[in-house]
Amino acid sequence: MPYGKNKVLLGNSSALSSTITSNAQLVDGYRQMSVSIQTSGTSARNVRIYGTNADGLETALVAGNFSLVTTIPQAGIYTIDPGMRWIRADRNPFSVASQSAASNTTVTLQMNVT
Repeated sequence: MPYGKNKVLLGNSSALSSTITSNAQLVDGYRQMSVSIQTSGTSARNVRIYGTNADGLETALVAGNFSLVTTIPQAGIYTIDPGMRWIRADRNPFSVASQSAASNTTVTLQMNVT
């Protein structure tokens, strides 16, 4: 029987001048993963997905241990290749001047064991 779990990595935020980084999420046992990016504006503000195979939570929280998996420039649903132990996301604005204060971005990770 398949088991699935959804986790909001980044919630709504209109903080234009800062990078917002999610907490590390353990994804070691999941065989299918995707991210859903929803935004009230015209772009996802370059959502970046990072992964690491660090052994423990303390090690996984160190920023230097994460490698960039992909950069997603627009809203939608995207498949993430499994194989990493930990995953996290961040939203980095293209530039403060080009963004609207009404543009909020939510990144949800869907994980399935099949």
